[in-house]
Amino acid sequence: MHFTSTLTSCFFAALALAPFISAQSDGHVVPGRHHRGLSRRASDDVQVYSRDDNARFTFYDVGEGACGGHSKDSDWVVALNANEYANGAHCWKPITLYYGGKSAKATIVDECPDCPKGALDLSRGLFDYFASEDKGVIYGSWNFS
Repeated sequence: MHFTSTLTSCFFAALALAPFISAQSDGHVVPGRHHRGLSRRASDDVQVYSRDDNARFTFYDVGEGACGGHSKDSDWVVALNANEYANGAHCWKPITLYYGGKSAKATIVDECPDCPKGALDLSRGLFDYFASEDKGVIYGSWNFS
């Protein structure tokens, strides 16, 4: 009976001290240190949000995309430059584009092999939202959403 009461006392003591003890990333316990809302992430759970300013926007006739699937010119989709396309690593990811005080959300569905780094080829419908096709080329900014 003495063993049981000692074990029970240790258990409740541990519960009482739990808010005052936290573990460091190397597993060592440090009294009185707290980290609220932080947790370790798997290395593949990190999202990178980049922004390309002064990026070249052109338009193209969409259809069968390099990501698979079929799009129409009226869809708000883009072809990502080959440098950032990364063998399809960004397929189907949403992006946000900015030009002339307007913004729009679109989806990456294709690769633009001739586009310079940072540039996008927009579906006609998306390009028309920002400017007349008569312009041919506009310069805006975009980021992964």
